[in-house]
Amino acid sequence: MTEQFSQDDMKAIEANFKAIEKSFKDIREGFDTVNETIIKISSNQKIIADRVETIEKTLSKIPTPDKIMYRPVGEEEYMNLGDNFDMLYAKIKELQQ
Repeated sequence: MTEQFSQDDMKAIEANFKAIEKSFKDIREGFDTVNETIIKISSNQKIIADRVETIEKTLSKIPTPDKIMYRPVGEEEYMNLGDNFDMLYAKIKELQQ
C-alpha cells in the first residue's frame, strides 16, 4: 500500500524538517554557549583558588603579636607585644596614682 502525498503535504513536511533542523542548530548553539561558560567559570575558579592560596601563604608569614619582640630601653630582656602593653599600662596606672 503506497500513499501519495500532495505537493502541499510535501512542502509542509519539508518546512517541518527545516524547522526541526533550525531547532537542533539553536540547541547546539545553546550547548556551545553553556559549555564555553562552564569552561570560563572553571578557569576563573582556578585563578581564584590560586589567589586564595597565595593570600593564605602570605598571611601565614605575618607574625602574630606574641611573636613580635621588642626590648624597651633600659630593660634586659625582649618582650612580646602583650607583655610590652602590660608593662606600659602598669606604668600608666602607677603614674595615675
